[in-house]
Amino acid sequence: MTGIQLGQTIEDEILAAGVTSDNFSTLADRMVHFLLHSRSDNTTKLYHGAFRRFEKFIISEGGVAIPAEPIHVSLYLTKLLDSGSSHSVLQTAFYAIKWAHNINNFDDPTDNNFAKNLLESSKRQEHSPKVKKDIIDSADIVKLCEKYIYNEDIGVIRDLVMIVLGYSGFLRFSEISNIKYKDVKFCESHIDITIEKSKTDQYRL
Repeated sequence: MTGIQLGQTIEDEILAAGVTSDNFSTLADRMVHFLLHSRSDNTTKLYHGAFRRFEKFIISEGGVAIPAEPIHVSLYLTKLLDSGSSHSVLQTAFYAIKWAHNINNFDDPTDNNFAKNLLESSKRQEHSPKVKKDIIDSADIVKLCEKYIYNEDIGVIRDLVMIVLGYSGFLRFSEISNIKYKDVKFCESHIDITIEKSKTDQYRL
């Protein structure tokens, strides 16, 4: 896993201990594997991504990501706060940096009053409320179709068909985009469409 330098850290520790062997090299690789699985795969991926963003920032400023200086971590958290990032974003960055250092057996740069208080401050910052998308009803779909009723552009017609299918059939884009010619059957009063795989199908194999 790039960025956190775990393999290099273990190799340096082995060299510092004064004894090296082929067996130690093999065990070092296995040690990296087991350490990276000390948390769930999803958590590891989340922390790794967040740490890489910190790494990109600090390197651009001329610093080092690991082992990082506590003041640099605090300045990064300040940058996130100043850009309007939510508490959850700061919390992920904070614990990602902590994770990367702990797994490398380095001093924890987040164990610092600046960093801890910035994380607390993020709970109290005002953030812009989420703006929900406008609801589209059947009347909007009809108006859209009427607007392009004489349009012969195949791309426009394709998009209209996808919109109507998605709305009337409660279909996701992934379901619509996977429909094949053989899946569609035109009947006198309706159209039969076979959806081979649906995320909402609770009984799929």
